[in-house]
Amino acid sequence: MRTRMIVTMMLTALSISLLSCSKNNTPNPVEPVVVPEEVIADFTNRFPNAQDVSWEQMSNVLKANFLLENTSHSAWFQNSGSWNWIRTDVKLKKETNRLPAAITEYINTNYPEWIIDDVDLIRTPSEIFYEIELKKLGEYDVTIIIKEDGTLINSFIDIDDDDDDDINASAVPQAVKETFNTLYPTAVRVEWEKEHQIYEAEFVMDNTKYESLFKEDGTWLKTTMEINLRRSSLPDNIKNYISANYAGWRIDDAKFIKTPTAEYFEIELELGEMETTLFIDEKGNLVKP
Repeated sequence: MRTRMIVTMMLTALSISLLSCSKNNTPNPVEPVVVPEEVIADFTNRFPNAQDVSWEQMSNVLKANFLLENTSHSAWFQNSGSWNWIRTDVKLKKETNRLPAAITEYINTNYPEWIIDDVDLIRTPSEIFYEIELKKLGEYDVTIIIKEDGTLINSFIDIDDDDDDDINASAVPQAVKETFNTLYPTAVRVEWEKEHQIYEAEFVMDNTKYESLFKEDGTWLKTTMEINLRRSSLPDNIKNYISANYAGWRIDDAKFIKTPTAEYFEIELELGEMETTLFIDEKGNLVKP
């Protein structure tokens, strides 16, 4: 009889313990995003037939995800003293989408035999353009950002073909995401990696590709910006340094790097089979990274 009572007490205690653990492990409900009335009014005016609308908040940016004519859309609103619409992304179906003839001609000329993997139509207050991901077996993925008339705005190669370090955004510490959203509230196509205790975000902002590093506690370490030399020019001091010290060398790649204590350029030069990399600031002085 005593043994049965002890067993019963143990089972009761275990049940209470499990119930307590179950309650403690229940995730906290996600707080709803508070959307200002002026944003709701602007959104409703722009997209009166939007369906399945959901909102996200990233620092001073609000993003609405919704369906319109059975197509996925995202609309971005930024608070710069007052709330303003800054961008709309439309996810186009590559198998049914008909790109403008000028864009199709550009792709056929510059990327023959490449496959269109993804297409976004993007509208901002100042321009309309397409962001197109291209794939080809045996080649790195390429993203082109191009206007309707076939004018190329930017392009970059995704040379990261090792996805072993890729992680889901849900695995990124909240402190890291808060710092990232504060620094880059309008970033799109964000992908995260983790190496040791360092988190790396790869993203696109203002049609340019970036990489940014953070510590686990959210401390920002470094940001690298790809420079498209067909669209941008290096500072004159840097061009003068290269002309004086590396006459005949070709600039193969250029990046702008910013850390909490320094800003400089990383420039790869080629001459035949010879290669070298310069770390140089805006004034034309060599620096140590």
